[in-house]
Amino acid sequence: MSVDSDATSPQTIVDRYSYVYKIMYGREPTTRYVGNQWFQVNGEMVHYRTMIEQIDQLHALARRKRMQNNSKGMVRRLIDKLRLL
Repeated sequence: MSVDSDATSPQTIVDRYSYVYKIMYGREPTTRYVGNQWFQVNGEMVHYRTMIEQIDQLHALARRKRMQNNSKGMVRRLIDKLRLL
């Protein structure tokens, strides 16, 4: 895939990273494209491939967090039902 394709354009990468980062940590990262496949994230220089990997990892963490919250919700509902008996 070309770095210039729409799905992997620098602005799309910045937007995707900012979105998933905010979901996980509750705040916006300072992210900007520097050029030549390099980004500056929270004052640190990060290569394009590392950004893609980080986005994937943050998505996986968000999924796990959501699953844990759903499991806790199910357990909580079961406990509440048992208390009503």
